[in-house]
Amino acid sequence: MNTTTLHLLGKIIRLQIQPSALTLGERPNRYYDPAALLAVNELILTRNGAAARLPGGELVLDIHNAEHPQNLNDEGENDLSINFTSHYDAIRAKFGASDRLFNGCGGENILIETGEPTRPVTVAVAD
Repeated sequence: MNTTTLHLLGKIIRLQIQPSALTLGERPNRYYDPAALLAVNELILTRNGAAARLPGGELVLDIHNAEHPQNLNDEGENDLSINFTSHYDAIRAKFGASDRLFNGCGGENILIETGEPTRPVTVAVAD
């Protein structure tokens, strides 16, 4: 018998879509701007990546979705991104607090609130 032990990681506090690149400009003057991130109430998760339907009905694909015209999907290795508030806390502890370092600024699709450090996890989609 196959049994799985589940461990509560925390509460989902933010869902978001990255419809376009967050690294802008030409080398050597590239810069990071998280302004394009869209907080959403629901994510649509497929084997190709994340998407969301906006209040007006428009379907928006995350730039890491394999179907996005300018996709940044690395051969299915980064279809979906999950992060934890404890990681942002650790970054702030190391580098100092900043208005630019807000929870979610890394562009993850799902942000989970937890006070504990979290090890990497792998999530697979069943056929």
